[in-house]
Amino acid sequence: QCPKCGSTAKTDLGLDHFRCDSCGTEYFLDNGNTYTGPKPGIVDPRRPVTPPRRTSPVIIFFFIVLVGVLALCLIYISSTSSSPNNAASSGNSGSSAEPATWQYVYSYAYLSADRRPIIVAIGTLTDNRTSGNLPEPYIFFFDALKNSLIKQFQIPGRDQSNTSDGWDFKQFSNGDLFVESERKLLYKIDKEGYSIKDVTQTFGAKQPELSSGIAEVQFVYDSGDGFKLLTDDGKELYYFPLIHKVYTQNEYYGADEGMKGLLSGAFQATGFTFSANNDVLVRDGVRLVKYRYMNNGGGPQEEETFWYENGQPKAIDHDQSRAISVADFTPGRLYFRPKVLYSDSDYVLISYAPTAANTGRLVQCFNARSAAIVFTTPLDDSNLEDGTIRYKEGFVLHYGWVYLIDMKGKLTKLKNGNYYGS
Repeated sequence: QCPKCGSTAKTDLGLDHFRCDSCGTEYFLDNGNTYTGPKPGIVDPRRPVTPPRRTSPVIIFFFIVLVGVLALCLIYISSTSSSPNNAASSGNSGSSAEPATWQYVYSYAYLSADRRPIIVAIGTLTDNRTSGNLPEPYIFFFDALKNSLIKQFQIPGRDQSNTSDGWDFKQFSNGDLFVESERKLLYKIDKEGYSIKDVTQTFGAKQPELSSGIAEVQFVYDSGDGFKLLTDDGKELYYFPLIHKVYTQNEYYGADEGMKGLLSGAFQATGFTFSANNDVLVRDGVRLVKYRYMNNGGGPQEEETFWYENGQPKAIDHDQSRAISVADFTPGRLYFRPKVLYSDSDYVLISYAPTAANTGRLVQCFNARSAAIVFTTPLDDSNLEDGTIRYKEGFVLHYGWVYLIDMKGKLTKLKNGNYYGS
């Protein structure tokens, strides 16, 4: 029986293959095991066959163009989706497919609450696709021991600026860390939260003399924990926040020197310095001096200077000095272009040229009590003396580059961001 029309009239084509005499359908006999119904590919000869549809060449061309455009769009979106905040993981620069690289220009080292050395730095992000610096300066925090970036972000309040502007760091004796920019803005660093806050108009808010606002601000260097200010009403003042005191220019002169200018919170302390190094004052070479003095406790404090006469260090001006006692720390030693990098009750760290020819430079560490040399190591960077801190395993020195020196004198130079240039 035809599976299509039910007619039993058929023509035997052999091997259980039949054609229906009524409708022309070809089919196979169902014996319980074989395929029932028309064989694949066999069609009813009475049913018109629809010819295959051919696709127009024009349609094919436009389809190929559309696929190409979509592919290019996906490549562009992928290449521009890299965020600058992920740039720190990049190892090298120079490839157009790589994200922005970072490099610091100004830096400062401090100790965290758990005594780890942290570097805070002002620098740039460089877009490798355009070979240009991103418009705003960035601030970076990184772990000096791990040599790894902790956090980075754009500095607030600096529209379309760059790091060619001057930036200056200073840490006060109570641990407060500030950075100022071009005498216009003052920021306070949150050392544990790795953040920065503009305090230009708020850091002296409790002082009536500063109520008109701050036009310019800069640090009072080598003279205590203070700021030199120009107020919006044109007054030049000196502000020392740790003692909550404001000085006029006339009041400030003399307040930073001599015993008469000491405040009630002054205390005895130990310092190290080199004797004066100029043709007028040098009579017996440049010597490393250890002295006891009165520290003004966050108030105005001029650095002590000494000269040598008949083999003994003396204060250059006794009336202006706050020194109580003074002694040659390393008798018989001569130094060329020296500087005290760091000192505390345990160690003294200095740098100097070993000869007058200025060939090479050394970093040397002394026991602060016995003057015994702990280590001496050569240094290839004479501009390394912008600030030094001590941590458990050694010292961190920084300027354009950051160095670690352990207590055996091993020197490690950290990379300047993820930028591998010089």
